[in-house]
Amino acid sequence: MHEVTHTLAFIVDASYTDNWTDSSGNAHSTITESVSWRGMTSTVLATPEVKSRGRTLYGCSNLTGVGLEMQGGLGTAGSHWEKRIAKEEYMVGDVAIDEPSYSVLTFALFEDTGWYEVNWEWTMPMNWGAGEGCSFHEDACINNSE
Repeated sequence: MHEVTHTLAFIVDASYTDNWTDSSGNAHSTITESVSWRGMTSTVLATPEVKSRGRTLYGCSNLTGVGLEMQGGLGTAGSHWEKRIAKEEYMVGDVAIDEPSYSVLTFALFEDTGWYEVNWEWTMPMNWGAGEGCSFHEDACINNSE
């Protein structure tokens, strides 16, 4: 299912995302944004449905977007959800997930392409980070000053 999702939608590259449209058929003004979190620059997917569902899932009303993977090679970095914030989602770049979640994040990505109409009832809960707020994205996991 992971690789099929890449084929159908999850390729965050201008050659694909230039064709993503909103519900009115207009091109999205923003697909990705760069943010400064945890003392480094990260890339987030900032399309409307991804941003909205991410804000609700994580309990962060001003979330800029959902982080894309920064680690790994050409086939991993930038084309998966950041594992640190979406650990059990089936579209992280790690094949060692015991029970992957088909969450609102990837369903939102499908919706934001403008190519699909998703059935939200088929999403699964994602517990990792749910309701943790903005600091879950913005702050380091370990604070050496304490």
